Amino acid sequence: MLDSPLLPVSQSWSDVNGLRVKRTPGSCVHDKTRPRPLEKTTAALRVPHALHHVEHRLYQTCQSVVASNGEICRLGDFVLAQEPCAASRTLPLIGCLHEILQICHSPAQSQNQASWLLLEIFRVTGLSDTYHLPRIQASGWGLICCINVQHNCAGHRCTGSSAVFIYEERKKTMKTAQRIEHIFPSDLILNTAQMHNAIHMQQFRTEVQQMEHDWAIHTGAAAELNAQKIKQQKTSRLNPAPARQSSMNSSMNPSTTVPTRFINVFHRTGKPI
Repeated sequence: MLDSPLLPVSQSWSDVNGLRVKRTPGSCVHDKTRPRPLEKTTAALRVPHALHHVEHRLYQTCQSVVASNGEICRLGDFVLAQEPCAASRTLPLIGCLHEILQICHSPAQSQNQASWLLLEIFRVTGLSDTYHLPRIQASGWGLICCINVQHNCAGHRCTGSSAVFIYEERKKTMKTAQRIEHIFPSDLILNTAQMHNAIHMQQFRTEVQQMEHDWAIHTGAAAELNAQKIKQQKTSRLNPAPARQSSMNSSMNPSTTVPTRFINVFHRTGKPI
């Protein structure tokens, strides 16, 4: 649980369709449900030990909150967050936003501010061998900006093995599209290569091991030659070349049976061989 606003409240400006829009960090949008007691919230279910000092009032749940950089964070988004009492050089928390609460009849509600945020905290567990990006794993429940998190598909060889129907204008059609079936869905990677919010993301970047120049060229050339060889083999199987005659000057015996492959070529081209 993190107190909100996460940083001192200040005016934040964001570009929306070319217009400068003023957003206040910590401001939230209600989800149009009725206020509920604390025990009916997700926070009470996930972190009951962290709520002993929270006021026992009604709570309004929200669907989005504004981060300190002016970005709108919605439920289910992966975000970076900073505890209010954390040191300035402390790495931000990586979390998934699960609940936004506003205490009813409180100063926060009068200013349309979120009172509490529920984050599922993730920690960096290593480096993805394929993507060379940090692997993250859920470590518990506990925002600066939204971040990009993806599944480690290459590590688990996920494929588009299933199909889903496509909906057009809310109607199910007979069209289908492939869907990736993720193996071990909780194995996630943090995309530190994203340019959006790079000023915050660069703290998590890791040094990528540089390839040896000659080895990289040799490996690439070998892969290209193998690909060309496989392509030629497929082409030769689909279009087998007719056998050459042993001698151009030899005469055919009229009683000799014409091989089947020559008959097939004749019927296909319409020209005698």
